[in-house]
Amino acid sequence: MTTELGEATVKSPAPRARSAWPSWGQFAAAVGFGLLLGTVARLGDQTGKDLAWVFNLGGPWFIIAFIYGARVRRVLAGAIGAALLMAVAVATYYLLAPSFDVPREAAAAVPLTVIWTFVGGVGGAAMGAGGALWQAATGARRAVGVALLAGVLAGEGLVQYLRLGRGGDFVFGIELALGLMLPFALLSDGREREWSLAVTAAMTVFAFFAVFVIRLFTKSLV
Repeated sequence: MTTELGEATVKSPAPRARSAWPSWGQFAAAVGFGLLLGTVARLGDQTGKDLAWVFNLGGPWFIIAFIYGARVRRVLAGAIGAALLMAVAVATYYLLAPSFDVPREAAAAVPLTVIWTFVGGVGGAAMGAGGALWQAATGARRAVGVALLAGVLAGEGLVQYLRLGRGGDFVFGIELALGLMLPFALLSDGREREWSLAVTAAMTVFAFFAVFVIRLFTKSLV
């Protein structure tokens, strides 16, 4: 942009493009929240068998990753930062096992850390991107962003609802219902809701089998 002042021409500075990568502050926030989340989850294990499992639900972890992406508002930055957050959280949780006298997990700390850190990183990236799409995109892309989180919540809720029974029914029934209601809560456009519900249904089926297979595999390690 130029502005003419008499004989002189003054060039206005071009607007600075926002980096697609997270800022240093966003990287630091991801690491900090990851350390906090992993530590809180490990401390939650000390609350007793009837309550400890609540601290290890995947849904709340993924909600945090989604919120991170929504705050960043850039898809790549949200995906990278949320993946880092989740990877740090999972690694912290499992690497703290020896300090909290959890012999079964301590004995398999390395494979459990590698497997769940990878799962957490991939899932975190998807949720971070989803949160950013919800905040910054429109139309089908925004609908898909919401569906990523909705499908994960509904899928985990369904598989655990069928698996645990009794006390877990109520909690996982709520998680399943929350996942199915999310497109209505976060989207106001009717067309976006339709797209989101369709993708949510597909994501629910995918998450159902993914949670079942991963838990079955990791359970064989401890």
